[in-house]
Amino acid sequence: MGYKRLEDLEKNESSQDIIITLGNNRSGLEHLLRGDRGELDDGMVQMLLKVFGKMLEADGPAESLTHVLRLITKYDFVTRITKFLYGVLTEQSVARREKAPIHLTNALKVAKALLAVMPSDSQQMVSMMMHVVKSVMDGLVDILAVQAVYDDVHEILGGVADEVKKKKERLKQR
Repeated sequence: MGYKRLEDLEKNESSQDIIITLGNNRSGLEHLLRGDRGELDDGMVQMLLKVFGKMLEADGPAESLTHVLRLITKYDFVTRITKFLYGVLTEQSVARREKAPIHLTNALKVAKALLAVMPSDSQQMVSMMMHVVKSVMDGLVDILAVQAVYDDVHEILGGVADEVKKKKERLKQR
């Protein structure tokens, strides 16, 4: 699976078809995230974020969605998203910085899905990403006038806090 295939998925397929395609063991997503073709550059991370963002716009087969989210956690794609978002903050190109709300929105969709489907496995990764997201938002305040992005961040941070609370309660019960 390469950039062109991801671009075709994002442009031509429905959200449900994307889930089904990427959820297939033979899709090539695992090889891509694992780094079989080399480290993911910013263009590939951006395209993956676009595809994942579109994929998460609709409900699809739970098994396929869970498979994709497990690959995202297994190959630490959340850390790559975090680095990419930080790069958006330091970007000199105004045109690229103006796309920041789209990238943030897609990253937040991934974070929400991870917390919803696999909260205990993703809580720490999502928490780390949210710290960077908040910094990016502060650094791009001139561009980010989208209240929905702020609302999403606060919702996700609440979900992270709830998961931490649950973990503490489970530890007390032992």
